Amino acid sequence: MRYFVAIDTETTGLDLNLAVPIELGMTLFNQDFKIISQWEMKVQPQTDFRSDNAIAVHGYSEEMMAEFPTFNEFTEELFKQLKTWNDTYPNDLGHRRDKLVLVGQNLFYDTSMVRNLLGAKNPKYFTLFMDQFDYHHLDTAMLQSSDMLFGGPWRSVALQKSIEARGLRDEVDELCRKSGKGVIRAHTALYDTVCTMVLLKDLVKK
Repeated sequence: MRYFVAIDTETTGLDLNLAVPIELGMTLFNQDFKIISQWEMKVQPQTDFRSDNAIAVHGYSEEMMAEFPTFNEFTEELFKQLKTWNDTYPNDLGHRRDKLVLVGQNLFYDTSMVRNLLGAKNPKYFTLFMDQFDYHHLDTAMLQSSDMLFGGPWRSVALQKSIEARGLRDEVDELCRKSGKGVIRAHTALYDTVCTMVLLKDLVKK
């Protein structure tokens, strides 16, 4: 059995050099696209940089963010969760047993945000984070746009637009209702990880 982790972040902005995450969501699922486990945690912003556009999306005020868990609380829980998943669900790829496969929509952006958060304190933290995953990664944005590279038409790769265009919203919302996490609010990191998993399933089918 193969296991994957879809990740997504809500951030203080879109600037790859200045923004940091204030929320990280992860959904663990298997090759049959069954959700195994989910994790989401907020963290106090480690920068003064803010973007009005980002705040409009996630809706977290300064007062709310001040009450989020501290960096140390966040990292302790993050690495504890990843270790548990890797110990419990090792990938069996036939010729080797490997770590979880990382999945994301515009994965470079989300891993850059995690780097900004963890690496600002200690570069080893980000290395440790990436070491939890197999060296094979999947980016659903790249999978969607791959035909464009070979002369095909340009297609939008924005996550929510892709979900709407492919008629996948009902499936996402139903999975969120059944997740055991309660009704996951749209435009949270955890909701977007479910969107990413459903989008990958649709891409694989086609």
